[in-house]
Order: sequence, then structure tokens, then C-alpha cells
Amino acid sequence: MAKSQHSLIDIDAMLFSERTKPGEEQPQDVDDALETRLKQLEGELEEKDRRLQQLQQECGDLKIEIDEKTATEADIRRIWKKTAKELNKFRADSQGFYQITDEYLVEQISYLKIAIRDFSIQYFDGKSAPKGVITETNPHYWVHLKLSASERDLGRYLKSPKNCHKLVQAFLWRVIVKELFLRFEWLGKEYSSVFYRVWEGLLPRKYHWSYTSEAGIDDSLVRRIDRDGRSLPDDPEAERKFHSWRATTIAMFLDSLDQKKVDLELKRRTNEYVRRIFNTLRDLVKRDEEKGCQDQIAAIINQAHALDKEINRQAGYVRWIGDIQQAKTGNHVQRIKQDGVVLSPEVLKRGKSTGEGFDQETTLVEMVVGYVE
Repeated sequence: MAKSQHSLIDIDAMLFSERTKPGEEQPQDVDDALETRLKQLEGELEEKDRRLQQLQQECGDLKIEIDEKTATEADIRRIWKKTAKELNKFRADSQGFYQITDEYLVEQISYLKIAIRDFSIQYFDGKSAPKGVITETNPHYWVHLKLSASERDLGRYLKSPKNCHKLVQAFLWRVIVKELFLRFEWLGKEYSSVFYRVWEGLLPRKYHWSYTSEAGIDDSLVRRIDRDGRSLPDDPEAERKFHSWRATTIAMFLDSLDQKKVDLELKRRTNEYVRRIFNTLRDLVKRDEEKGCQDQIAAIINQAHALDKEINRQAGYVRWIGDIQQAKTGNHVQRIKQDGVVLSPEVLKRGKSTGEGFDQETTLVEMVVGYVE
């Protein structure tokens, strides 16, 4: 019996020993570990909550900043649009146009007048066509020479060594006014033809081209008349808009030109003018003077192109009056008594280069008329 009890005690001790092997945690230890881990997780969660709140605050601050910047950018865009609108109005009113003074314009016209006068005297004073006729060579501008004087006086000028140079002077001015001015050739071949067609189509209603019926060429830009023979009334606002458009559009063309290409094209066009002018006057030029004569004609054409460019870059409208009957100035009584030739045309200007003042037209340069002496 004693032995049996001893065996039971040993078995209990062994079982206890098995339950309490070294390194194994008891239930209390497990609870403590779990509680510690729980507190650790709670701490991490609180930290994440604080970080989340911090990020939410930062997001809120950023949103406020973005809203402020958006409002600022909207203000900037609004101010920019307002400024741009005011600038456009400012330019349209005056400052956007290429501006030159009337004094400067008169000076440039005077330089061309002097060049044409001096050339005519140098090469044609003392020259004449004894029979009162010359033989032109194609291509030529014979029609312009023929129309530079009356039918009665043409032969008289050609026969007179003293007066022949006056006819040549009138002839050169007629070619420049009728063939070169308002053709915008200094824009280059491509742009000049496009711009000319649009420009002609938009001309104010009171103007139209008259034509030399015999030659079939553009002759003069003149005012329309009604059925009673009266000129159509002025429309200053329509003219202001048209010539402001002209000056502004030309400025844009000039900014986009391939200048080297334009210079080559203009040189070819100048050579064509020289050829036609010289072929018309060839019978009056000595053989040893031909090269110098042609060179000076080219210089005059270049000068005329430069003047036409200066005039058309600004907004004021300049008219050249090359017909005695249309001129507003000078000795009309003398013209009735005797036909003459226009040694230099009258120059009229409507409006200012600032784009204002189209309600009045002023005379910049008076016509100069020469007579057979």
C-alpha cells in the first residue's frame, strides 16, 4: 500500500514537472505580454492619429494657399486683360503707328524733286528731236511721255533744246506717280500683290481709279462724283479706319519680310523701270552717256520706293496730283492761257500719322508747272 502511494506521488510530481518545464511562460506572463503589446499598439495608433491630424491640417493649409493663389492668378489675368485692352486702345488711338512729321515728309519729297530736276537738266538740257518725234524701243513708257504734255505742245518740247528737259522731268514724275506709288513693291512680289488687291477692294467709297483709255492702265485715284457732278461727301471716320488698317497691316508685313529676298525682287523691278524709261528716251541720250543715265534713273527709282514706303507706313493719307486740271494751288489764270507740263506734282495729305485729323486735307507741296519758253 505504501509503495502504491509513493508511486502516485511520483506520477503527480512528474506531471507537474512536465507542465513547468524551463522556458515556458505561465498564463499570467502571457496576459502581461498581451497587455504590453496592446498598449504598444494603442500608442502606435495614437501616433498615427496625431500624424493623420497633422497631415489633414497641412492639407487644409495647402488648400487655403492654393485658393489664395488661384484668386491671385485670376486677379492677375483680369488685370492683364484690362491692361492689354487699354494698350490696344492706346495704340489704336495714336502710339501704335509709325509716325513722321509733315516737315520730314516735305523734306523727303524735296530730295526726290531735286534728284529728278538735276537728272533731267544734266542729260537732256540742250537735247532735242529735230522732227519732234522719237523712236521708242520695247518695252517702253511712250504713253506716259505722250501724256506728259498736250498733243499740241508735245512736239514743241521735243524740238526745243531749251525746253526738252522739262518734258523729261514731267515724264519721270508721271511714271513714278502712275506706275510706282501705291503699288507697295517694297513689300516684295508676293506680299505686294496680295496687299494691293485687298487695299484696292477696301478703298473708301468716295475714291475710284480712273483709267487712261488709250493705255488701259491705272491712271489716277480720284474722287467719285454723283449724278449732279458733285464729289461724294467726306467720311472722316471711314477714312481713319481704312488708313489705320493700312498702316497697321503694313507694319505687320514689314516685321515678317525676308529682307534679302525682297531686296533682290525690288532690284529686278527697279531694272524693269530703268529699261522702260531709258528705252523711251534713248533717242535723246548720247551713246557715251547711256550707262550714267541708266544708273541715275535707278537711283531715282530707289529713292521713290523709299519715299513711298515712308508714306505708307504711317496712317496719314497722301495724294499726288499730277494733272494740272485737278490741282488746288498755283496760277490757274496762266494755265488757261497756256498749256504746261507738271515739273513736280502737288502733294495733299489727309489725317495725321497718329491716326487723327481725317476731317481735313492740307497741301504739303504745291504743284510746279513749266512752260515752253
